[in-house]
Amino acid sequence: MRGYPFWIVFVAVTLAAGPLHAEVKNTCVTCHEEQKDEDPDLAAPVFDWQTSIHFENGISCSDCHGGNPRAEDEDVAMSEEAGFVGAPDPEEVPDFCGKCHSAVRDNYMQSAHAEALLEDESGPSCVDCHTAHKQQKVSLDLINEDLCSQCHDYDQAAKLKEAMRSMDQDLTLMDHRVERLFREGLDVESEQKALFALRNRAHRLTHVLDLDRILSELGAVRADLGALDKRVQEGEQVVQNRRRLGTVMILFFLIGALLAWMYHRELMREAHESQH
Repeated sequence: MRGYPFWIVFVAVTLAAGPLHAEVKNTCVTCHEEQKDEDPDLAAPVFDWQTSIHFENGISCSDCHGGNPRAEDEDVAMSEEAGFVGAPDPEEVPDFCGKCHSAVRDNYMQSAHAEALLEDESGPSCVDCHTAHKQQKVSLDLINEDLCSQCHDYDQAAKLKEAMRSMDQDLTLMDHRVERLFREGLDVESEQKALFALRNRAHRLTHVLDLDRILSELGAVRADLGALDKRVQEGEQVVQNRRRLGTVMILFFLIGALLAWMYHRELMREAHESQH
């Protein structure tokens, strides 16, 4: 193709190669979507999943349920050889979700929810609060009277939510302070890691559901947050000192410029007088 303009060659090769980002076939999604008219209940999980935080993060059917989503044949896609496990029984849900959310699973298993679930399947598992397929980004709004009062009185949950909200506010404030130090050019990697660890410690507590224990452990988190606060204050003092030094330097140069201008003006005046 010597002698052809480069762009002609590029277009020809691109068209021959086909789409750069061809959609990968997913047998699970295709099969369930095709059931929307005949059996809406089978199709619903796909449409729920497409609105979920899992979908946003690229987590698909096979990541939870196993199987081979690229197999053409449904039986092959859902075979034991492909690792297909299907839908778990209620008491299996914590371990099912815990494959990824292990720390949350460990805390949940210490709760009254888990005790009731394992005893007679009356307790709520992960999907009762977070749903099975349209999970949203977790926030404290999930703890609410409409949801919690379906099973029990809301008073304890309200106290838990308020304690967590107060802690979240303190963590968010600290996050803003550390971010400002980062923008000022300070090395805050250790502070960022410490804050990340504190946030994880606090957020994992929501699944324990023991209010006394939660308040106690939040107290320990708050103590460590106080130690972090001292380190951040030192950084803020460094920034403040830099600004003061910068202000002094600017004033020094302004005064120097003013004196130089006044001296130059005096020399010009004397030169003018000497000429007359």
